[in-house]
Amino acid sequence: MYPSALFIPVSAIGFSVAHHFMGPQKVMHITQRVADKIADFVKAPAHPILANDMQWELQFIERMQIRPWVACFETSCAFSVWLSCHGQRSTIRLGKRVENGIFMMHAWVESKDEKFFYDARFVPIFENAAPYCSAGQ
Repeated sequence: MYPSALFIPVSAIGFSVAHHFMGPQKVMHITQRVADKIADFVKAPAHPILANDMQWELQFIERMQIRPWVACFETSCAFSVWLSCHGQRSTIRLGKRVENGIFMMHAWVESKDEKFFYDARFVPIFENAAPYCSAGQ
């Protein structure tokens, strides 16, 4: 197992504060840039992620969500950075759906061919691959 018992909750709370002050699109952009830099630095992971460890991490993250401060968006950002620390690139996706006149949003992480925290009822609206700032800023 990895030291995510501290890393993921602390970073998720940090992402919650950033989300409150900067908004989701800017936080997604910053998260992607940080995760890419970490993945470039790590390249060959010193500790490959084992299937049992991944299952433990996902269960830990599901139990750790403290609504309304830490929900799917914050945990997706933290999990994306955690994956990059192990040399895996990932993308954070945001989706939307309308149910009984109520607009709902959800965030999940895609890495290689896997989707984490994905709910098929949500339609992707944008991804963090699109830059937040226009070219030239």
